[in-house]
Amino acid sequence: MISHSIIVPHYNRLANLNRCLVSIARSAERCGIEDYEVIVVNNGPQDPGFALMPNVIYAMLPDKPATFNKPALQCCGILMAQGNVLTFLDADALVPLWFMDNPEKLLRDPSLTKLCYRVRKLPEGAPDDQSTLFGNYNSYPRAMEAYRKPHTGWLPPFQEHRFIRDKEPVFGNSQFSITKEALGPVLPDPAFFCRGYEDIYFNLQIWAYHYQDYRAEMVTDADHALLHLPNPPDADAQWGGIQQGANENLYHSRWHRFQLLARKKRYRELRQFACETTIQP
Repeated sequence: MISHSIIVPHYNRLANLNRCLVSIARSAERCGIEDYEVIVVNNGPQDPGFALMPNVIYAMLPDKPATFNKPALQCCGILMAQGNVLTFLDADALVPLWFMDNPEKLLRDPSLTKLCYRVRKLPEGAPDDQSTLFGNYNSYPRAMEAYRKPHTGWLPPFQEHRFIRDKEPVFGNSQFSITKEALGPVLPDPAFFCRGYEDIYFNLQIWAYHYQDYRAEMVTDADHALLHLPNPPDADAQWGGIQQGANENLYHSRWHRFQLLARKKRYRELRQFACETTIQP
C-alpha cells in the first residue's frame, strides 16, 4: 500500500535529478517511511544515467512532446500515482531530512487543501554537503511565493504574516503536497507548454475547485522546506510558449473568466472551470 506519491517532471536535468532523488531517499530513511513512490516522468530522450534508487519509477509520455511540457508530464504522474498524498517537486529540488514527514499534516487536518513549500535558491558553487546547505538555509534568497493571487510574487515579512494571520489565500509556487481526494478531477493543462505560467495556472485551478473552502499553508523551516540547485537556462527551454508571452496571455484570459465567476458566486461553474484541460484521463 502506497501512501505518498512524489511526482517529478524531468527534462535535461539529470545531474540535479539524481541529487534530488538521493535527498528524498535519505529523508525517507530518516523518517522511517517505506510506503512511498517517486514517479519521474521524462520529457526528453531516454537518459541512460538515471540513478537506480529505491521506490523510484521512471516513465515517459506515450507521445513525447517536441518541447518541454511540464503539465503533460504531471498529468502522466497523477494518473500513475497510487498514493493518498501527491507531492509535486521540480527535478532541481533538494529536500531536507525531515521532509517526508510533511504529508502527515494534510492527513491530520482535512480542512487543509494543500501544503506549500518555501524554496530557497542555491548559488553556483554551493557545497555538496546537504547538512551544510540546510544549516545555512535562511541565508539563501527565496524563490517566488504567491499570496492573495496565484500570480503575485512573495511579500515582505510584515505583509506575509498578515495574510497568513487573516487566512487569506496562500498559493506558494510550483511545489506542494495535496491529497488525491482534494485534487479530485483537476489536471494541469498542457496548453501551457514550454515554461512560464503553467504552475501558476495549476494553482488557480485548485483554488477554483475548492474556492469557498480553499485553505493552504506555507512550510518555511529548514527541516521541512526546499532548496533548489542552480538551474541555468538551456537553448531548448523556451519561456512563455513558442510565441513570446503566449502562456501569459492564455493565463490572464482565464484569470479574467475566473474573476467573473467568483464575483458572481457561480461556484458550480468554478468547479467546471477548474477541470477544463486539453488532456483527457
